[in-house]
Amino acid sequence: MMMDDYGRFQPRTHQRINQLQTRLRTLDLPPTSEAHIHDALGVMLDAHCEQKGRQSGEDYAQHPLEVALHVIEQFGATSPEVIIAALLHDTVEDQARKLVAMRDTLPSTDGELQEQALRALADRFGPRVAELVSILTNPDFDALLAQYRRAGQETDKYQLYSQHFAQIYERDAEAFMIKMADFAQNALHLDTVPEGSRKAHFRRKYGPVILLTLDRLQTLTDPAHPLFAQRAALTAQLTAVYQRDYAPFINV
Repeated sequence: MMMDDYGRFQPRTHQRINQLQTRLRTLDLPPTSEAHIHDALGVMLDAHCEQKGRQSGEDYAQHPLEVALHVIEQFGATSPEVIIAALLHDTVEDQARKLVAMRDTLPSTDGELQEQALRALADRFGPRVAELVSILTNPDFDALLAQYRRAGQETDKYQLYSQHFAQIYERDAEAFMIKMADFAQNALHLDTVPEGSRKAHFRRKYGPVILLTLDRLQTLTDPAHPLFAQRAALTAQLTAVYQRDYAPFINV
């Protein structure tokens, strides 16, 4: 579809699309790379266009746009693969069937959906994009919980989420940069969420991850890491948000 065909999206989503297109022009990318990013933008919009909007009322597609903008504007990303993966980071988890449809074949069982969706991304955008999206895709937390229970081990989804976050840090620096941009959109604006069960859920989910990230930033010494130059700014931001939105409510 052409961009003009997305009239169903809210004005703010169109603003983000225009903002991304403007930013891409400043990166002076090769024409083929810019074309691949625009193709990924269209795939993302197609994938999420019918997805139920986020609880804040915005289009779901606004979120991956903001993640892509974050990695460019805040973290200085210029890699087309990173920008494409940022745009597509939720597609395999949320819209695998639509990605599989690109390959004109449907899987025989639901269990194959994500694998085939990743192959569809690799076919269209290359193996590095598929690898990044695979690392960023949440595991089946319900299945993992069942495994732990069968083994007689106690855990919950919040702990599993923190483990997944830590594994991304250990596995791939560029994937972690995208995850940090994703995390920032979800966890660092809790002051805009009304008090209640939803906000309490976010505190339980994201609070431990902020502490985990602060710990990792303290030990980040590799100048080649894409977040190395952002250590001080990220540490200050995460500390301030934690003290404002999380720490006062521990054990409350």
